[in-house]
Amino acid sequence: MTYTNRFGYGSYPMRAVARYLNENGPATALSIVDNATLVSGKPLKTSRFSLTRIQVSSLLTQHPDFFVPQRANNSNLYMVKSDSMLLGKMEPAKKQRKEVRKA
Repeated sequence: MTYTNRFGYGSYPMRAVARYLNENGPATALSIVDNATLVSGKPLKTSRFSLTRIQVSSLLTQHPDFFVPQRANNSNLYMVKSDSMLLGKMEPAKKQRKEVRKA
């Protein structure tokens, strides 16, 4: 059972970050905030989630699917694991909740 929450595996902003890192390779938190887009094409920084550089940096260091391959000049370059659940297809959260209620 996966519910859509802000920072878990069913999270739209975390999936946008994982897609961006998967497509573009290692990136800093600032470039992630500036360039990551949701599935709809809306930029992450102007969406209703509106994550800041500090929030993204904190989330990526805590989330198990992201890692820092190297540290240089006090700017971390983040990467996503190739087997990340965030890169998989996500069923709509509403549909999942209805199926759970039926069971």
